Amino acid sequence: MNRSFPRVLVALLAFAFVLVACSSGTGSVWTPAPVAEVDPSETPVETAAPAEPEQPTEPEEPAEPEEPAEPQEPVAPPSGEARVIELQADSALRFTDLTGQPVADIPVTPGETIVFRVDNTAGFSHNLYIGTDEELSVPSATTDVGIPDWSTGVQELEWVVPDDISDLKFACTVPGHYFSMQGTFSPAGGSAPAEPEAPEAPAEPEAPAEPEAPAEPEEADAAEPEEADAATEPEAQAAAAAGEPRVIELEADAAIRFLQDGSQIREIPVTPGETVIFRVDNTAGFAHNLYIGPDADLAVPNGTTDVGIPDWETGIQELEWVVPDDLTDVRFACTVPGHYFTMQGDFVVTP
Repeated sequence: MNRSFPRVLVALLAFAFVLVACSSGTGSVWTPAPVAEVDPSETPVETAAPAEPEQPTEPEEPAEPEEPAEPQEPVAPPSGEARVIELQADSALRFTDLTGQPVADIPVTPGETIVFRVDNTAGFSHNLYIGTDEELSVPSATTDVGIPDWSTGVQELEWVVPDDISDLKFACTVPGHYFSMQGTFSPAGGSAPAEPEAPEAPAEPEAPAEPEAPAEPEEADAAEPEEADAATEPEAQAAAAAGEPRVIELEADAAIRFLQDGSQIREIPVTPGETVIFRVDNTAGFAHNLYIGPDADLAVPNGTTDVGIPDWETGIQELEWVVPDDLTDVRFACTVPGHYFTMQGDFVVTP
């Protein structure tokens, strides 16, 4: 008997023992999933055919540009009601609308009733009058249609527009205010533009005239040169030599000007260190003043400085002033509201 057989048998028994031990453990058992059976009677689902590509749409024609809207005319109130025009009279001496834009022209319709509602925001006097330019350009002028002077708040004026507005204006006639506080009335809707005239036919050129014989030159008489006027000594030097203050005479007139010898003055010659007496005659019949100082102080309505003559309405007032060494920012002016624009000037240094 072959001796190797028992060895093979022992090996098989040992292998069987190992298999039995593994099957009795707690390890997981893998179970293959059942394969679903396919019923051959069922009809397979057909796939959808691909959609045909859409035809490109034709581009739309561009829309024609809209014509710009014509400016709107003032909206007329219902028949029988007044149209309200709101204005402001400000500290910069202007009539403005409620947005602060200056108003220089007001469209109106003959026969309509207008209520002017004017708010004085300046804190000093304004007024509003309607009339001709000749009537309104006079300081402190009044007409039959207007709001007299008032200093603050809202005042109203009702006015029926006449048929003829060609020579009518609105204005503030407080002295010095008319220059920047006046405007015109225009017909609402404007007038149709006049047709251009046909150009005239060019005139036929005239035949050239025969040249005249040149005149014989006349003997010129040798005129003797006139003697120059002897230069007079400057007024400032004469006063300084005498040890007396120099007097400068001025006039403050109704046309809102400083005058010297009848002419408006914008410069005054001075010498640093000298004493000057301003003798100012107010011929206007309403308030003027005279102050000397920096422009930033004088350009303010009712501005004042340490050197000046306060408001006065008539007659002569005097001011004594010692001219400083530095005149770079020293000026003279009337600071009554509205007067500064035409009543101010500079000092010019003379040796």
